[in-house]
Amino acid sequence: MDSDAVDSLDPSSASPLLPGWAAPRWFERVLQALAGRDPRRAIRLVQWVTASGVYLGCFLLMAIGVADGWMDLPRLAGWTTFVVLSTAVSYAALRSGWSERFSDPALTEWQIVMGVIAADWGYLICGPLRTIALLPLLVIFLFAAFALRWRQIAILTVFALASLGLVVFWLTAFPPPWRDSPAAATLPIDQLNYIVVLVVLPALAVIAARLSALRRALRTRREELTQLLAEVQRLATTDELTGLPNRRWMTERLRQEQQRADGEDTTFCVAIVDLDHFKRINDRLGHAEGDAALVAFSRRARSVLPARDVLARWGGEEFLLLMPAVEIEEATIRMEYLRQSILRIMVDGRPLTFSAGVAQHVPGQDVLDDLRTADQRMYSAKQSGRDRVLNA
Repeated sequence: MDSDAVDSLDPSSASPLLPGWAAPRWFERVLQALAGRDPRRAIRLVQWVTASGVYLGCFLLMAIGVADGWMDLPRLAGWTTFVVLSTAVSYAALRSGWSERFSDPALTEWQIVMGVIAADWGYLICGPLRTIALLPLLVIFLFAAFALRWRQIAILTVFALASLGLVVFWLTAFPPPWRDSPAAATLPIDQLNYIVVLVVLPALAVIAARLSALRRALRTRREELTQLLAEVQRLATTDELTGLPNRRWMTERLRQEQQRADGEDTTFCVAIVDLDHFKRINDRLGHAEGDAALVAFSRRARSVLPARDVLARWGGEEFLLLMPAVEIEEATIRMEYLRQSILRIMVDGRPLTFSAGVAQHVPGQDVLDDLRTADQRMYSAKQSGRDRVLNA
């Protein structure tokens, strides 16, 4: 069973170790003791715990058989040794994370194969009550629905039927002394049991394959929905043309920066940038060239600004730059460097220029007031000749 097989149940009763499971607390404590606090490994070990419970029940029945005389201790000891070793290997691989290198980290195929061998072995040694050994064989195939594809389920079904057929053939051709009590010796128990398994097991395999297909379809739908939601979130917070954060996202980011600065007694600066003569670019060259100028500015700015600075498209040809943890003198130097870098971009044979206003956050003041200050300084830069940065 892998972690993707789990769907949400009641969130109010969900286990923190088993997300989406309304698991009893005692079961969660058992899993925590076995798996630690890794939810993915805990979910994989649910299969192991279930299989171990089935093995324990079979062991108890066989132990009763020792007391009743239809099972002897050496036969039980051999079967028990095999089961303990196979479950111990499975547990070690799951608990250590070693199994995570495989496509099926829950080791479902391995555990089913071991379960088939244990069921065949139990059928071989249980004498007149060997029919009980077939019940775990039907249970373990339910695990296939949680992790395996239909081809894997089909192969395991063929393996189970073939191996049980060999056991039945052996019991028929070379009957051991414990096979039947004298009263049941004339009954075709093995043939009848095999016919039952031959009918039931393929049907169970089909159901498991169907459940597996439905689970995979659900997981695909869930992944598609996750991607769709991520795309919706991206569109809601990103400017489609430039790929920069949009005004909505930047407004929230400014609020966060204000809270951080006021709480830590630090400061930050904001700058509003407006591309010069942008209307003329659109009117003379067309909106396609205007869009190209916006994209060119965005790429250049992101390439020269420090990674910590946040540039957003504020609207039209306006951009907003957030510069955390800097004083206004350093912010002005940074904006001058950006202005010089932008001059390398040529539009209609002329260098692209901008006018900008820089403001430093005033502690306790609303960040919108900082933006108004930067905006006023940007307009002053426009009125005083453009292609300049003003900080006062």
